[in-house]
Amino acid sequence: MVSTPQSEMKKICISIFLVLLLASCSKSFYALEVAPFNLILTENKAVETVADVLDLYLKSVYGETLPEIQTKIKQVGKNLYRITLIQDKFPDDSVRGSRTILLIEKLGVLWKVKAIKESFKCWKGRGHTSWSIKPCI
Repeated sequence: MVSTPQSEMKKICISIFLVLLLASCSKSFYALEVAPFNLILTENKAVETVADVLDLYLKSVYGETLPEIQTKIKQVGKNLYRITLIQDKFPDDSVRGSRTILLIEKLGVLWKVKAIKESFKCWKGRGHTSWSIKPCI
């Protein structure tokens, strides 16, 4: 079979399409906007520790009445921390829980959120049971 420029271009286009399709299917979290919480952080000078950042974030999202949340704080670099928040066993017929991950950095005396990611998992029989952004059924 003789290869023509058109057939080569078609192969390239199909390859690019498949790569983009597979990449979009593998996304396992939503990226949330960090600017609103960074503004809250800059207005609260009393925030000194990772625990203070976590407390302020939870209050900014949930108010004073916090739901049951598992938290995990891990230092992932110099002055860089990952906070993982997991809520499980939602009283919902399809969505079982949510996972929020904050990547925060201490810059001198100030804290800055570099990323906030969120994903969900479904109850067994209602879709995926691992963390994903795919809808539950």
